[in-house]
Amino acid sequence: MATWAQTVNVLAPLMTDETNVVCQTVYYPMALYRELCGSQSVKSDVDCHGLPDTDGLPMLDVSSSIDEAGETLSIAIVNRSETEQAEIELSVKGAEVRGEWTAHELNASSIHDVNTLEEQDKEVVQYSVRTLPKGSTSYLAPAHSITILKVGLAR
Repeated sequence: MATWAQTVNVLAPLMTDETNVVCQTVYYPMALYRELCGSQSVKSDVDCHGLPDTDGLPMLDVSSSIDEAGETLSIAIVNRSETEQAEIELSVKGAEVRGEWTAHELNASSIHDVNTLEEQDKEVVQYSVRTLPKGSTSYLAPAHSITILKVGLAR
């Protein structure tokens, strides 16, 4: 339970006042990762250029996981660029992909958008789910987005 203290007190995914509660923007990726990522981490390799004015901070941050049964691969992708989409080659080594890729995408109109108690009805974070065309070997990550790609693995 102690490990949750930083999540609640520092990241503050929920903002409250006397009568209201609002999910802050950080809530949505946390919930998406919790729901869609597997329990076992697997190695991910990423080759991308760095963002300007960042001393080489990579444009993409990627992590991968599989479920306990080893039947579903999840690839979490953060495109840090405020303006550039990223064409990503999908290559799975050591397993055969079964079925189609599903993309679960989070984004907002601007990286500066936030949820507030003052504008509780404003929908800042957009969530979409789409299936990539059968046989896809690439994915176009929207600018300033968080995506979790899921695909089945042949056993």
